[in-house]
Amino acid sequence: MKEAQKQAFLFEESVQSASESVIDSKTTFYQLSEEWFELVSKTGELKPSSIVRLKSCRERTYAALGDTPVCEISYRQIQKFILTLSENGVNQRTGKGLSVKSQKHYLTLISDVLKYARKCGIIQENPCKDISIVKTEVKERHPYTLEEEDCLAGYHAANELTAQISGFVPLHDLLRNAARRSARDRMERY
Repeated sequence: MKEAQKQAFLFEESVQSASESVIDSKTTFYQLSEEWFELVSKTGELKPSSIVRLKSCRERTYAALGDTPVCEISYRQIQKFILTLSENGVNQRTGKGLSVKSQKHYLTLISDVLKYARKCGIIQENPCKDISIVKTEVKERHPYTLEEEDCLAGYHAANELTAQISGFVPLHDLLRNAARRSARDRMERY
């Protein structure tokens, strides 16, 4: 009698695990993503501003991957989606592709949801590894024109002695250092 109960228990357990794997294999990216958003909202794992930013990425992401079962999402699908984000016309404000930063936000959403899928045992490996982001034009910013910088530098050069005595860094030194940092940052991006 005990052996029969044990066999029945093992059989029920195997049927239950098989049905769970069927459910897991049919779980779509949309379903898992909404579950993940609910989880991170409750646990405080992400800052509220990060959750809002990632939620803003849902519409395009769900259009591309929402109906796809999580276990069927491939590296190629994700890469193709990220490439489409850089195409002209995607950014409705500028008519160009999305910036590198925006592309990274979309990739972060997909990657975080797939990390959750891995924790849940739905997938073995996160296919977001080594996805390439398309570099887009970076608008060069000039807070001051060269004439304005010269004017400010001349004004502060006259007051340099006062600034040195009082311990403040002259404005033209700050501008020069800011320009150097800006140029260095631009070089590091490429």
